[in-house]
Amino acid sequence: MSSLEQPLSLRSNPPSADLRHHTLSPYACSPQGAACCAQCHVDTFTRGIMVHKPPGAQYHPGHSPYYPGDCRLPGVGHTQTGHKSAAKEKHPPYSTLLSLEQRRVFVTYEADNDKHVNEVISFVALLRHNGFDTHIDIFEQQFRSISKIDFMERYLSEKEYLIIIIISPKYHDTVTASPVSLENDERTFNTVYIHKQLQNEFIQNGSKNFRFIPILFPGARKCHIPNWLQNTNVYAWPRDRDDILRRLMRVEKYNPPPIGELPTIVSIPI
Repeated sequence: MSSLEQPLSLRSNPPSADLRHHTLSPYACSPQGAACCAQCHVDTFTRGIMVHKPPGAQYHPGHSPYYPGDCRLPGVGHTQTGHKSAAKEKHPPYSTLLSLEQRRVFVTYEADNDKHVNEVISFVALLRHNGFDTHIDIFEQQFRSISKIDFMERYLSEKEYLIIIIISPKYHDTVTASPVSLENDERTFNTVYIHKQLQNEFIQNGSKNFRFIPILFPGARKCHIPNWLQNTNVYAWPRDRDDILRRLMRVEKYNPPPIGELPTIVSIPI
């Protein structure tokens, strides 16, 4: 089993270098049937994610800010002397570069508990450190205070944003509950509003998924995925970390071999 197929630890194992050796290719969804809660098993996930800033860490002008779970793709970091790493100099990038517009990501989630929220923050930090302009409400409170609707519509209406849907038990309960049973709080309202808008876009696109990425977080099962997202690729965090990055980069895990020449066939007369 290759390292890409094994569960990865955020702190100890950076995303595999194989991510750099693929060309841009369309994303194809593979059908996946709906699962039943009685048949689902909780996925085993590796831990070891650091959330808080280390003691004594400071921000300095001209230096990259610290994010929890710092982990960059190979070849994009710098040495302690400030020069680009030798790995980058020896190995030129092979993947097609994405424009800034193609690297925009919005994350929607529900706050199950403090531990879950910390996991979400670490996940967003990983994406930002690996070059994706990732947005989440917890980092944009000032924008939300001006207009909550504008904050949400900005990411829903601009189609270049890829939208990650973090699946958790509370997210499932929130988006599937009847309106009368929902708690009258801002967090729940925003989650339901975004979910309805995404579902409407999915229906308008002929039940085709062009930019939604459902990810199971620890504690969630496949039966927690909304029914309309069952027929698309679903990832598990942190087990499928490399595959999630591939999806965001629009690259395939395996590339087919080149097409060769047709063989010469000699027909024998009867």
